[in-house]
Amino acid sequence: MNNSVETTSTRKDPNNMVRINQTLNLTKNQYEVLNIICNTSAKSIPEYIHKALVQTMQSDIEYGNFADVLLDKLDDDNNE
Repeated sequence: MNNSVETTSTRKDPNNMVRINQTLNLTKNQYEVLNIICNTSAKSIPEYIHKALVQTMQSDIEYGNFADVLLDKLDDDNNE
């Protein structure tokens, strides 16, 4: 199932926002679960996905090896 998601927030300064249009392919069951979660928490799908993306990035930075990946990328650029 294709859903176009635009991640912007009216609470933020629009000049500092970047719009991401990404197609998500979900199974019907995944989409039903997403709808249940969003309806229960009174959030729109784009709002929910935005929050989930930001939380995932924070987790990657805090607990993952994200910094190591960036450092490796810098080292690769210097070696070229």
